[in-house]
Amino acid sequence: MPVAEEGCGGRPWPGLDSVMEMLGYRKKEAAVGLSGRGRDWGEAKASGKASSSEGREEGSSEGEAVDVWEAQQMRKALRVTEMVRVPGGPITPHSCPGEKVVLALAGTTLWASREGGEVQGTWAFLLVLGDLQGAWERTLVLSGCSRNLTPALMCRTVMWLASLEGVHRSHQREYERFLRDRDSAKNAIADLEKAPDPAPTYAFYRGLKAYLAALVDCLSEKIMVIQQLESAMHSLLQEHAAFSLKRRQAELQEEAAHLQRLAARKMDDAPEPSGLAEDVGAQKLPDKTAACRVRRRQARESSGMSQHEEGTYSDGDDDSNSVSPSEGADFRERRGAILRSCHSVFKDVNEEFSDVQKILLKFQQWRERFPDSYHEAYASLCLPKLFSPFIRIQMLDWNPLKPDCVSLQHMPWFQSLEGFANSGAATQREEESPDREILPAALEKTVLPHIIGFVRFLWDPVSTSQTRSLVQHCREILGLCAATQGRGGHATQQELKDSVVSRLKKAVEEDVFIPLYPKRVVEDKASPHARFQEQQFWSAVKLLGNILLWDGLVLKDALRELVLDKLLSRYLVIGLSNACPGPGVAEKYRRVVESLPKSWLSGQHAGSSVPQLSSFTNALVRAAQQLHDSELRSEVGEMVLLLVKMKALTQARAFVERNQLDLLRSCVNEPQ
Repeated sequence: MPVAEEGCGGRPWPGLDSVMEMLGYRKKEAAVGLSGRGRDWGEAKASGKASSSEGREEGSSEGEAVDVWEAQQMRKALRVTEMVRVPGGPITPHSCPGEKVVLALAGTTLWASREGGEVQGTWAFLLVLGDLQGAWERTLVLSGCSRNLTPALMCRTVMWLASLEGVHRSHQREYERFLRDRDSAKNAIADLEKAPDPAPTYAFYRGLKAYLAALVDCLSEKIMVIQQLESAMHSLLQEHAAFSLKRRQAELQEEAAHLQRLAARKMDDAPEPSGLAEDVGAQKLPDKTAACRVRRRQARESSGMSQHEEGTYSDGDDDSNSVSPSEGADFRERRGAILRSCHSVFKDVNEEFSDVQKILLKFQQWRERFPDSYHEAYASLCLPKLFSPFIRIQMLDWNPLKPDCVSLQHMPWFQSLEGFANSGAATQREEESPDREILPAALEKTVLPHIIGFVRFLWDPVSTSQTRSLVQHCREILGLCAATQGRGGHATQQELKDSVVSRLKKAVEEDVFIPLYPKRVVEDKASPHARFQEQQFWSAVKLLGNILLWDGLVLKDALRELVLDKLLSRYLVIGLSNACPGPGVAEKYRRVVESLPKSWLSGQHAGSSVPQLSSFTNALVRAAQQLHDSELRSEVGEMVLLLVKMKALTQARAFVERNQLDLLRSCVNEPQ
């Protein structure tokens, strides 16, 4: 019975080629290992082909003959082994004598054909091979028994086992990943179940977005109206300030020209003009100047400031004295119209979009409910720009040049922003709260540009009242910025300081004028020339004091250059040197020395003043010598004390020794 063709019971056997390929054997290897007669694989195939063609009368094809021959050769190579399946135990050889079993591999099912019938069992892997001479054999015992294998079969078995182990590890990792994903999904589900309902959060953000969009649209429309009102108010104030300044300068030039003509007549001993029109013209200019002086004197007396040198109180100190009643009425009417328009800007807007406090309440709710999104949106950086229109409209009538101007800290917008920033800083550490920058940013972006406009176009440095008020507000604003930010040097702050220095330089060049007349003309203190010269000198001294009010706010080097190199050396020293010796000379020097900061009076070397004061010190020594020659001893002692105060000890000692002033030696040797 050809076992390669058909199994017991009609079930087909697996081909021997398949069995050999599963075991890793090739046809050539089998022929070499099994042939004991030295025939190669080609000769065996030829012999089998001839034998098959003789036995078959139909003349089958060459391929069928080869297959028949291969089946016969492999059947000889298989050794019949007596094996049976032992229930509950391993399969062992020689367990059932007398039965011949032919085994074939078919997946995991082992089919066996024996003489008594068909035996079927499920095996993992079982095949016993041997050759006809018993030259080599493979013996396999399953269920944990030892195995004696050839190296080739053992290598393939190990490789197969390693492959299965790799697949198993891959499946194990995938299984563990599935477990982790399952745990993560369970945790996410638990978190979502514990999370609050997102509907209120969505409703809040949606409402806030709609509110901010409407607010931005409203402010975009109103900002144009606010800019027009600002421009109108600024033009009105600038026109008023320019008118006062031009009239003051015109009166000064006219009076100086008139007195110069009178001085020339006195020097030439020219006769008085005979024409009546010329006499009237000659007296008309002094009458205008006298009228202004009368108004200033009446203002000083009404305010209790009657003790003033002529020139220390100017029209700029009180705007009511610089304009006529009709001009003042027109100014107030135009200003009132602008303020009425200002009050009606947000008249048609709901309070939720026009009240600073209510707008801040929206942002406070956002910050309290969702602080993370509030800080991630950088809301604190947007608030200064958002509230800029409200700040500008409240500051439309805010004039830092007025002594009665309200402080910024008392304005509604300032208090609202300060309260909002403080409430935000209370929830965090103060140095980490971004809301701390809201107020200084608002000051830099809105308030400082407003003040810079006043400094450049409206401020009169000769006016002491304007300068003091402006300095007070600038110190307040810069102090708030420095205390909150802890750093300086911002562009807007530096622009303000540069604007102040530039305006002061312009005032020194255009507003300071001290005329020089012959001594025979100014010897009479009641003469118009002497009064005009005194007026202009005290006006320059007043400007000196106004400039020094900025000490500590602007750069020290720029201020020293402006005061010592320009105003003092070019104007005041010349005026003092031209003054006639008398009781009032020491008072002039004293006012100048007292105006200078104490830090400016000490030089690099002991006993000497700063180099910029050398010309002033020499003028003081010459004036003291003239007073000593005039036997004004009280004035001389005061002049020596001024030298000591200026740290000019070398000049003071030389003066005392030269004039043998024994009473003043103690003051010079041991200065207080």
